[in-house]
Amino acid sequence: LQQGNSYCWVHNCDFFYGDAGSDADQVKGDGALDTKKSHNVTHSYNHFFDNGKCNLQGANSSDTSNYITYHHSWYDHSDSRHPRVRVATVHVYNNYYDGNAKYGIGSTTGSSIFAENNYFRNCKEPMLISAQGSEGGLVLSGETGGMIKAYGNIIEGAEKFVPYSENNTDFDAYVVSSRDESVPSSVKSKSGGNTYNNFDTASDFYSYSVDAAEDVPSIVMSKAGRVDGGDFKWEFDNAVDDTSYAVNDALKAALIAYDDSILAIGSGFKEDVSNPPQVTTASSSNTTEKTTTKTTT
Repeated sequence: LQQGNSYCWVHNCDFFYGDAGSDADQVKGDGALDTKKSHNVTHSYNHFFDNGKCNLQGANSSDTSNYITYHHSWYDHSDSRHPRVRVATVHVYNNYYDGNAKYGIGSTTGSSIFAENNYFRNCKEPMLISAQGSEGGLVLSGETGGMIKAYGNIIEGAEKFVPYSENNTDFDAYVVSSRDESVPSSVKSKSGGNTYNNFDTASDFYSYSVDAAEDVPSIVMSKAGRVDGGDFKWEFDNAVDDTSYAVNDALKAALIAYDDSILAIGSGFKEDVSNPPQVTTASSSNTTEKTTTKTTT
């Protein structure tokens, strides 16, 4: 969603490798599902298979796109940008981060991110703010920092995560004790002095239902992506793929050889030719009208 898209919903899609780009970090393709200069967009129940770059939100510091939601998506051994956010106001909840070799959520250039009830399993660096904490100025291109409010997340097997309570300068997120807690204006990013806008505690914030973080893996694995998991199945080897961000040659070969077996769009449908359409033609001096009727069960 590159330019000026508003009120969009992208859901229940599978994302695989794209064509390799010219840069070294584009061997798996570039952004799988990026949103730039767009407003009021929801991405939900999507399945990302080992993508190098999943979700970039915002093109640059002048891109004032706002109010983007990511929920119930399965970041299945994908590497980074889950999402990476510039400027925007973003809600990230109930996603499953499953063996991510680089990082989970990245906040830059004054963005405000509420990370709520996500499950991180062996995600190297679950949350990063540019130029501070675990990021160390090495990952997010030296951009100024944003702010992440975190609540209710489960982090298992991370290499590093630094909450504000442990270091009030070099931290990865401001962890709150309740979802309605505001982030004080005194909490600022080390680079740029940016603060959190507390969009999630405003009176006009949308209503939503959030699942317990411990239930996220089972819910997301059963419901994210195409119906019934689609017609392309792949199982990663956690012992290898949790830490590898190289192209998975076996997966790529399987994708190249893939020939879809889709018969219909939807679930549980089967073509029924037992009751063909009946066509009635009604003519007058000026018009001919055709009416088609068909009984379905």
